[in-house]
Amino acid sequence: MNLALAGAVAADPWDAFSLENAAGESGPPPLQVSLWSDPEHGAYVKMATRAGVLVGFVALGMPRAAAELTLLFESGAELPADRSVILRLDGPEAALAGGPSAAGTGPEATLCRCAGVSRGEVQEAVGNGCSTVEDISRKTRAGTGCGGCRDGLRELIEAHFAAAAA
Repeated sequence: MNLALAGAVAADPWDAFSLENAAGESGPPPLQVSLWSDPEHGAYVKMATRAGVLVGFVALGMPRAAAELTLLFESGAELPADRSVILRLDGPEAALAGGPSAAGTGPEATLCRCAGVSRGEVQEAVGNGCSTVEDISRKTRAGTGCGGCRDGLRELIEAHFAAAAA
């Protein structure tokens, strides 16, 4: 089972507090709750936001979405306006687009969303003697969450040793 949760997890889309604030009452911005579930495949995501910032979430059976939500929650960053982007991280189109590493190829690009490890950190670990995915995982924690970055880790190892052999 893959489950991640943090913050305001008890909020429901129809909470009286949310409806009151949406009607213009003074106080903090309204709490907005987005839900998605796929019982057939054992997947569920609930995101609670205030002014676009994630204040709580539950992710079940969606490891890449859980990793991204964890990073967004911990950083206090604003969610994308289209919340379905988070759900698509676990969809078939994520694999076609190259998965988590598709966002960038520079050293600052995030390779492992679960552990927040950049391509540069992995390249440095490989340069310092890590020659297997397990070595990199011990050194950086990359590849220890959902596993979606493990192919990217292998590619960096292979590229390093191919360049060294040339």
